[in-house]
Amino acid sequence: MKKWDKIKVMDKKALTDWQLAEMKNFLSSEVMERHPYYSRLFKETNFQPAKMNSLDDLQVLPFTRLKDLATKEPQDNRLKRFMLTPPAKATAEKATPRKKSFFGKLFQKKAAAVADDSKDYRLSQVFYAGDFTSPPVPLVITAYDVEIMKEAGRRLFTLWKLDRDDTMVNALSYGPNVAFWQGFYAGLELGSTVLQSGGGRVLGTEKILTAIENMEPEILLASPLYALHLLQAAIKFKADIKTLTTIITGVETTSREIMERLQTLMSLAGCAGTQVIRSFSLTEAKTGWGECPGGDGYHFHPDLHFLEIIDPATGKNKPDGESGEIVLTHLDACGTCLVRYRTGLLTTGGITYEPCSVCGSTLPRLAGEIENSKNTIKVKDRQGQEKMLNLEKLTRRLDKEQTILLWQGEVKKDAAGNSSLVIFSSWFNKDDTGAAPLADELTKTTALPVSFAQESYSTIMNRLKLETAYVSRRWAVK
Repeated sequence: MKKWDKIKVMDKKALTDWQLAEMKNFLSSEVMERHPYYSRLFKETNFQPAKMNSLDDLQVLPFTRLKDLATKEPQDNRLKRFMLTPPAKATAEKATPRKKSFFGKLFQKKAAAVADDSKDYRLSQVFYAGDFTSPPVPLVITAYDVEIMKEAGRRLFTLWKLDRDDTMVNALSYGPNVAFWQGFYAGLELGSTVLQSGGGRVLGTEKILTAIENMEPEILLASPLYALHLLQAAIKFKADIKTLTTIITGVETTSREIMERLQTLMSLAGCAGTQVIRSFSLTEAKTGWGECPGGDGYHFHPDLHFLEIIDPATGKNKPDGESGEIVLTHLDACGTCLVRYRTGLLTTGGITYEPCSVCGSTLPRLAGEIENSKNTIKVKDRQGQEKMLNLEKLTRRLDKEQTILLWQGEVKKDAAGNSSLVIFSSWFNKDDTGAAPLADELTKTTALPVSFAQESYSTIMNRLKLETAYVSRRWAVK
């Protein structure tokens, strides 16, 4: 990892020159030598990292996708296939493999040389990538990756001007994902007082609100929907959460509309402040990215990741400032390591190297909104014509409707394959008089039949899986 204070002031040329040098070194000395999947791929494509002349040379390599990580091949262990194999020690006497542990068995070698058990390569835990639309894929995290996670978290907390005197409640859902653990390790690194609640699926809403009343924290970390739920519950049950000044959202993407709703609810709940800060954690990257208070794009870690923006349809690289899909290459990692990995995430503003209007640094940022490409789906309209439907736009419109407390959308198909939308919703004071005009508006904009079905607040919570899963399920596609 490069010194953060130096990276923050580097111009684009200096930064990309440095990234090229790091990429050549990491891919040639680490990945090419010790990565089962990419060492084969480099040989098959005759790719020689040490001879790279520019970052664009990486484009000769094919993309890696989530399905590649999930594929089971007879000759490869699924965990081991995409991770850097620890370097072998010369003699068995110097090595101390844990032969009875899961990881010890995984990496024990038959030859005299055995896997290095030094701190950097000591295997720590397994995270999982994936969502409701794909099976979970395991990613190996080593002790060195944990140190990276701590440093990345410390950077974000410093970016947000948090310090050890701040008291925090981490209501991100506990699980084998980077979001919860980034908050966990960042709090440890900063030395702050943090309640690691595990979110609704562990401690539960009532106890989290009680903890906020008793601990009097300034900072709440939560997914955007769970933060919305907590604030609405605090207002309904008259919980005393007046010390809160800041909500930091994570796990899922946070729309501007949800940010505005959270700020309104913080004011109604009598909070001392109404600051909402967005972060986004990509488990495959092993770190989170963060936006400055006030919002000017998500700063990422250019010493840890090289990011490309591509046209999702053609796979061609896009210039700075243009929207497209985010492609990830690790520049510093142990455990699972990825090269040209298609994340399935879209950025509406591309990458910018212009100075941040908030913090003034030249750190590269993902501008605009981050969206999930899986939320653009193919449907048939009322005339039977195929079209693409952007569920992200629908989400933002529904999130804007403050008379709706919670909602979940469902995309249905009839026997002929024609699509329709049903929005299951819980309305303020159970007054859904706004449902009919909103349904007409959405029917016109989507060219699909749209209807609302009123349900209880608790039923919508169960639909969204707010207290049972670490990511909410905003849309169900039947």
